[in-house]
Amino acid sequence: MKVFKVFLCLIVVCTSCHNEDEFQRKYIDLLELRLLELRESNIQNQQVDSLFDEEVSVEQAVKDAEEFYIFLCGNSARLLDIRVRKTLVNKWYIIYTVKGANLDEFGFETERNIAFSVFSKNKKLQFSEVTLNRDLCE
Repeated sequence: MKVFKVFLCLIVVCTSCHNEDEFQRKYIDLLELRLLELRESNIQNQQVDSLFDEEVSVEQAVKDAEEFYIFLCGNSARLLDIRVRKTLVNKWYIIYTVKGANLDEFGFETERNIAFSVFSKNKKLQFSEVTLNRDLCE
């Protein structure tokens, strides 16, 4: 009986040693796959970081919005206020408050709010043709 137990233990040890090589190979393969995944994610993170490096500051967005208004209207005499808010990574929401050409029932000049969204690229706001057709100067 003792000989049978020793023989059984010997068989178990031998088979476990045989499987150890297989497990080591699988473990090495898994490690290599994980390294490849980490390298790919590192490259993707660098690409995402490069997108965030080109962000426009709030001050720059206000300056670009004011320059756009002056370009469109010639001067900023009717411009009362500019508010900007970042909505997405490269998207800005701009609200212009301008004096209207009409008077209200009390004789005061009316104010109008004109709002639209623009995208930013290369640290500048990009105004499209749609924004040119707004009634900013009237």
